[in-house]
Amino acid sequence: MIYKPHPDVEAGLRPGALSEATGYCDIIAADCDPISLINQVDEVWTMTSLLGFEALIRGKAITCLGLPFYSGWGLTYDRHELQRRQARPDILGLIHACLIEYPRYFDPMSKLHPT
Repeated sequence: MIYKPHPDVEAGLRPGALSEATGYCDIIAADCDPISLINQVDEVWTMTSLLGFEALIRGKAITCLGLPFYSGWGLTYDRHELQRRQARPDILGLIHACLIEYPRYFDPMSKLHPT
């Protein structure tokens, strides 16, 4: 088992270091490229990490212990049910919803929304 600490925890920007993880994991993957790590594993277990979304996009099996935005749509193995998520998009539909349809982008220079 490989444990990848959250980047904000590694940088000291928020609490959450799990010193006890060393007793349960074969490898602590600190300060590594997350995409290289995803490419070397068969599945990812996560609570809320964006790394899980990156792995889902790359066709990896994802088990969610928390409720990240990409869980509950039938594409991940979820330990908690979220009743309000009834739709069952395919991966391309979820990517479209998360990156194109839902966000409201704006130009940081002009402060205007693009057309």
